Amino acid sequence: MTTLRTSRSASIDVLEIDEDHVKGAYKNVLLMVWAKRTLADAYRRAISIVHEMRVDHPQGVCLFQVVEDTAVPPDTDAREAFTDLLKTEGVKQFSVVFEASGFKAAAVRAIVQAGQALVRPKFPHSVHQSVAASAAWHAGLSREHSAAELQEAVQLLRELHRSRYPV
Repeated sequence: MTTLRTSRSASIDVLEIDEDHVKGAYKNVLLMVWAKRTLADAYRRAISIVHEMRVDHPQGVCLFQVVEDTAVPPDTDAREAFTDLLKTEGVKQFSVVFEASGFKAAAVRAIVQAGQALVRPKFPHSVHQSVAASAAWHAGLSREHSAAELQEAVQLLRELHRSRYPV
């Protein structure tokens, strides 16, 4: 397992990396960056990761997803797995970021919001247009994180993915 270090020496454990995405654990946050395909199996593994993270973080796990503008919309199986992730016991916050604009951005945000509407999670959930906005949102809900730390953790994962799988 690879470990990244933030400027404050906090660790980010890289849990999975492939051409489609990267997952990392930062404190009680499961970070996911989707670069190409959004796959059902990757979401199902995220459910297992949440259960594992709960051992060290019984207060709950935050999910912070970034969908790159190179990602394609999820298929039906992936959307179903996404809703299963929203139903996972122990999730305490959930956000998705898609920084692009235009029709594709609206479509991605609509897919996420439709999944949230179907599940009606009992925890705070949101869709954002920037990593900064999502990081500030998470930090506002939890004293465990600062927005700057979360932004840096996401940036480090994005850089790692882009270095291993250039577009």
